[in-house]
Amino acid sequence: MPDLKTIPREAVLGTLRLWRVPVDVAESVFARESSQQAISTWPPAVAYDRVAATVARLAGHVLRDDALLETATLKAAKAAQLEAAAEAEAAAEAKRREAEDELAERREQAARKEKAATARARKREQQAARERQEAERKVKQRTAAKERAAEATAERERERIEAEAREAKRRELEAEQEALEEERQALEATKRAAATTKAAKAVKKARKAAS
Repeated sequence: MPDLKTIPREAVLGTLRLWRVPVDVAESVFARESSQQAISTWPPAVAYDRVAATVARLAGHVLRDDALLETATLKAAKAAQLEAAAEAEAAAEAKRREAEDELAERREQAARKEKAATARARKREQQAARERQEAERKVKQRTAAKERAAEATAERERERIEAEAREAKRRELEAEQEALEEERQALEATKRAAATTKAAKAVKKARKAAS
C-alpha cells in the first residue's frame, strides 16, 4: 500500500470504489437475489464493507481527514448492521427450518396416528362383521333346530293320529265281524228251530195217520 499521507481523500474513496467493482460483479453472478436488494447482504460484500471501513479509518487517522473517518464510521456501522441482519436472518432461517422440520414431524406423526386409527377401525369393523356372522349362524342353527323339532313333533302327532285311526278301523271291523257272526248264529238258530218245528209237525202228522 502506498504512503497514505500522499493520497488525497478522493483517491482513497476512488480506490475503495474500484475495489468494490469485482465484489459487485461476483455478487451479480453468484448472489443475484442479494444484488437486487437496496442494501447488499451477501457475506463477501459485507466483509468488503468491513475491510473498507478499516482502510478508511486508517487513512482518516493518517490524513487527519474527518470525512474519511466519518465514512469509516458509516461503513463500519453499515457492516455491523448488515452482519446483525445476516445473523438475524440466519437465526430466522434456522428457526424456519426447525419449524418446518417440526411441522413435518407432526404431520408424519399425525399420518401415523391416522393410519393406526384407520387400521384399528378396520379391525373393529372386521371383528364386528365376524361377530355378526357368528350371531346369524347361531340364529340360523337355533331356527333350524326348532324347525326340525317342530317337524318331529308334527310327525309323531301324525303317526299317533294314523295309529288311532287304524285302531278305530280295526275295532270297527271287529265289531262288524262280531255282528255278522251273531247274525249268522241267529239265522242258524232260526233254521234249526224251523227244522225242529217241521219235524215235530211231521211226527204229529204221522202219529195221526197211524191211529
